[in-house]
Amino acid sequence: MEEKDEIIDALSEIIRILDGNTNKALQTAKLLSPHMNTLRRLRFDIRRLMK
Repeated sequence: MEEKDEIIDALSEIIRILDGNTNKALQTAKLLSPHMNTLRRLRFDIRRLMK
């Protein structure tokens, strides 16, 4: 899986948990996907928080 797809997947999962709507989650993740550096930092922060 390409890293971009991975981030979109992870984002849509987070948004789905927050919102409960799969289609909306995917749309939102795709809209956010251009902001890769911000998302990488966010992913890093989330992983750190989960430990």
